Amino acid sequence: MLRHIWGFIAAVVQRWGVLTTGGLVVALIGLWEHLTGRPIAGWPLSLAVALSLASACFSAWRKERLTVESLTAHRPDFYYEGAGSQVTLDSLRDAKNQPIVQINFLLRFINQGAGTAYNLSSKIYACWINDNQRKAKLADSTEPSVGRTRPGEAKSLGFSAWRYAVRDSSISGGSSLNPSDILIILVEIRFQQARELDSPITENEPIWKMWDPRIPGNLCDASKENVRVAKEAIDALKTESAVPG
Repeated sequence: MLRHIWGFIAAVVQRWGVLTTGGLVVALIGLWEHLTGRPIAGWPLSLAVALSLASACFSAWRKERLTVESLTAHRPDFYYEGAGSQVTLDSLRDAKNQPIVQINFLLRFINQGAGTAYNLSSKIYACWINDNQRKAKLADSTEPSVGRTRPGEAKSLGFSAWRYAVRDSSISGGSSLNPSDILIILVEIRFQQARELDSPITENEPIWKMWDPRIPGNLCDASKENVRVAKEAIDALKTESAVPG
């Protein structure tokens, strides 16, 4: 009980400090003093302090209320939908005229949960797990978009990856991808469970998929071992990105 009371008091003091050093209350006091030419005192000052304190209490309560609502509300849950996704390949040349293959992904994710997702954002990581010097990349990142995704609705996310082709006289064009060019993809989706922009952010369960050049038009489920290997590289990338430059 005492811990909760202290936590509430600390939250109120923090918000009250923000209100009394800036914002609407300070603006109104400044406007009053500017128009009247005298400092605010007496009951007007007491009223301003009381209003700011009441606003701080409401703000602290509202934050906790939004947190409780996000925990008790029906949760959105996004899953990969292969039938609505597209994977296409383009044969290109680099600056040195070397043949490369660009793999274009347009992935569809459907909200199979019982709740609505608001202000959705995402990050997609990609890792060629059989490279000698394995390294993950941030393939795509989307900022929170104002909007909602209801149960049964879907969102599409797109990105591209590329590999140098190898000579293969058995096919038209004389080049193809190496069968060991396995790409592991991690899709991280975040959203809010309420319309308010300051409501808590919820993370969807990580979505791991595998692209295999022997099945170029589809994504497969990634094995535990492949996920483990790719996760090491992706975690290293996240740690490197989190270190101030």
